[in-house]
Amino acid sequence: MNSGMPDTADHLPVRQSATYRTIATCGGIALTVTVTVIGLVRAVATLPSAPPVGTTDERQVRHSMERGAAQYAHALLAATRSGPLTEAGLPTVLRPDSAPISNTGLPRQGDTTVVTFSTHGFYGRPDARKETTTCYRVELIPKLIYTRLQEAPDSVCG
Repeated sequence: MNSGMPDTADHLPVRQSATYRTIATCGGIALTVTVTVIGLVRAVATLPSAPPVGTTDERQVRHSMERGAAQYAHALLAATRSGPLTEAGLPTVLRPDSAPISNTGLPRQGDTTVVTFSTHGFYGRPDARKETTTCYRVELIPKLIYTRLQEAPDSVCG
């Protein structure tokens, strides 16, 4: 019985026209380019921007403070070579420019002179600086040609 429908063996798929294929290809390319551009714009927008000139981080400042503390410890050692270090002589010891120093103590333990001091530094954006302080303890032993410098608890300098 023939229902008016062609037999599947007789049915051939409709050929797509060249125009349809061109439109489909161009649409696919346009969609790919659009998605790529949106992805790139979002990626660039999330990149971190450079900090303002003059901005430092805490790590940089701490490194400078450590270097300043070591320089000061060596200057203290040099000052002890000419005689015992006294409270009156302490302000005459050369201080580094890299880290401001505040002395807090100069006790003696036998032959050893112990100097406690703190270094100060500022970090952050130029318009919003934060201060950081580190306390140090240095042992000046006359028979040694080096210092024993170590960080001390803040309570020692406070």
